[in-house]
Amino acid sequence: MANRANLARALVGIGCRLGPEDPAFLILTSLGREGEFAPDFPEAGTRKLTSSEFAQMLETSGIGPAVIVLPACFSCLFLDEISAPDRLVITAAWEDRASFGCQDRAEWTEFGESSFDRALRADPDPSPAFPPAAEDVVRKEMADGLTPSLPQIREGAEIGRPPDRQPAEL
Repeated sequence: MANRANLARALVGIGCRLGPEDPAFLILTSLGREGEFAPDFPEAGTRKLTSSEFAQMLETSGIGPAVIVLPACFSCLFLDEISAPDRLVITAAWEDRASFGCQDRAEWTEFGESSFDRALRADPDPSPAFPPAAEDVVRKEMADGLTPSLPQIREGAEIGRPPDRQPAEL
């Protein structure tokens, strides 16, 4: 069940398994509303997740360096709260914008296809893969007559490059 308690337990579980320099790659996807993720399922007693609640979960999880991807509408509202020097945070939409492509039987959202199915296949490093993905999202949305979602990225100064891409030391 996608609820607060299970998310917090999962994050702690990940944090316990990683060493201090092992980067985590986290994707938290759900419907987004202004200021919150909406994994609410009233029949099961779940409710929305705010950026401050998610930030607190990350802080107590034991997870060190991380790439965090938030493919949801309005997800840029989470940027300030969860950014850290050792994190790279990618959001699918500006704080007042919807992200598109969420529909039954769709294999990808616009952001998911541009990011995961295209850009990260060409370059597995999320930082340089982001600009072409964001440009592709905006291009597709504009071609469909939609208000561009404006995906965002924030890269902490200490995030570094993926270990398998580090230049060899002489």
